Parts: sequence; C-alpha cells; structure tokens
Amino acid sequence: CLLMPPPRSDYEGVVVLGVSRSGTTLMRRLLDAHPDIAAPAETYALSAAAKFLEARQLGSGAEFGALRGLHLAGFEEDDVVGRLRDFAFSFHRDYARRAGKPLWAEKTATDIFHLDGVERLCGNRVRYVVMLRDGLDVAPSLLELVDEVGGYFEELHRFAREEHRPLVAMGNAWQAATLAGLDLARRRPDAALVIRYEALVRDPSATLDALAGFLDVERPDDWAKAALRAPSSAGFGDWKTWETRALHTQSVGRHRRLPKAALAQLVDAIGPTLELAGYERPNVDRHRGEGGRKRAERAMQLAVLRAEPQD
Repeated sequence: CLLMPPPRSDYEGVVVLGVSRSGTTLMRRLLDAHPDIAAPAETYALSAAAKFLEARQLGSGAEFGALRGLHLAGFEEDDVVGRLRDFAFSFHRDYARRAGKPLWAEKTATDIFHLDGVERLCGNRVRYVVMLRDGLDVAPSLLELVDEVGGYFEELHRFAREEHRPLVAMGNAWQAATLAGLDLARRRPDAALVIRYEALVRDPSATLDALAGFLDVERPDDWAKAALRAPSSAGFGDWKTWETRALHTQSVGRHRRLPKAALAQLVDAIGPTLELAGYERPNVDRHRGEGGRKRAERAMQLAVLRAEPQD
C-alpha cells in the first residue's frame, strides 16, 4: 500500500480560478507536477455542488431551491453545506490518496462563475490561485474555443445572449471573471494569490517562487520543465496547452492582430476593468477601423438604388 504523507492542518486543497484561456490549465499542470499536489483534469465537482446551493427567484421575489426545500424538511443550512462539501471533496481526497500526495488541486474553468457557492463550500479549507490574463487576448481566444467545441458552454452562453457582438460578449465574460477574482483576492489576501499569465511565461522562476511560498511547499528545481513533459490527463478545452513543451510568450499580445474596429469595440467594453486589473488600455486608431463600416453602408445604399424601379 502507499505510504501516505501526513495531511496538512492548515488547508487541504488548491482551487485554481480564472476564465478559460487565462492560463488555468497551465497552472493545473504545474500543480500536478509538484510532488505534494495531485491535480486532475476538470471534474466540475465544485461547480456542480455550487449550483446545488444556488437559489432561483420567482417574479414575486420568492426564492426556491434545494436549501429552501431541505430547510422546510428540517435540515439546517450548515448541515446541508457540510454534507455537500464532504461529497465534493471526497473525490479530490481519493484522487490525492491514490497519487500518494497530501494536497489536491481543483481546476475547472466554470468555477469562477459560481464563486459564491464555491466559497461557501470550501470555507477556510483551501487556498485559491487566481489566474489573470489580458482580456484583449482572452476574448479572441475564447471565441476560438467556442468555434473548436461547436458552441458556448452554459456560463459563456449567458454573455452571448446579452451581447450580440461575439467578441464583446467574450470580453464581458472575462470582465465578470476578472472582477470576481480580484474581489476574492482583496477580501481574502491570506487565502488567495493572483498570478498573471504574462508574468508566468515571461519570468517563470520568480512566479513559481511566489507560488511555492504562498502554498508553503518546497519549490522543485525543474518545476516548469517537469510539468510540461509529464504525462497527465487532458480535460475539456485543454488541447492548446498540450501542444506546449516549453513556456513561451507567443500568445501575449495576440489582440494586436484583431481588426481595428473590433478591437475598438472590445476596448470600449472592458477598458475600465483592464486598467483596474493592471493592463494597458490601448488607444485605438478608430478612423482606420471605420473603413469597413462605411464600405458596408455604401454597398447597402447602392443595393437600395439598384432595387428602385426605373422611370
């Protein structure tokens, strides 16, 4: 049988938060490569458990949901949350036990959109790693993900319903996730560490030093190399990172290849959050971006003239 290391007394798991394409899978691979941490591919366990706790509201304002129903059946909220926590955590605990590691890590990109419920479940039992990436780079990458998988997953679909411009919709999703992550780090500085994707790929040594210090674990000498060469299970939407064998900056600044008009719309939508998150809010040459719209307007006017009956 495996000789299990003693469990941690201060925390038992790491929850990686961040919208898809912000470096969460890369972080999961790094954590899983650590000798003390077992990090499976997306389990959706915390997101699913958080949804169980969510209440729905009727037009009258009355709320209904599992917590309300179970309360009427005589079950107190703390009891329900505790049982649900033990259920969700049990899978991660068993996974870590099979790997012979004292800590587990959870990375599912939808968790950030259910943060209230995730926090209620986890309490002080986990530490959070919040992944940030420039929203101007994340939004087009999210559209690429949507195209690859053939549709929006539920949490992104909400933003697509509210905003007809797909790139801006994905920017809004980044904005919501980023604000939630920054708020968590502000409220719980001892339990949440913000890591920028750009810092991780540009200066992995310093970033991994900070990560190891935050998690209070030894820092392996070849941590990044081990993570990128180690075999592991790939989860939903993970294929981009599995093409990577070394950390690189090729995806940093990809928004510079966007059409000017599209970039201007995206900057208008998420500009304040970019600045709040510490990213540059570029000045876009809007005159160059207006060319496509004006050509479309002229083409429409010409089509209307051609369709008019001639005397």
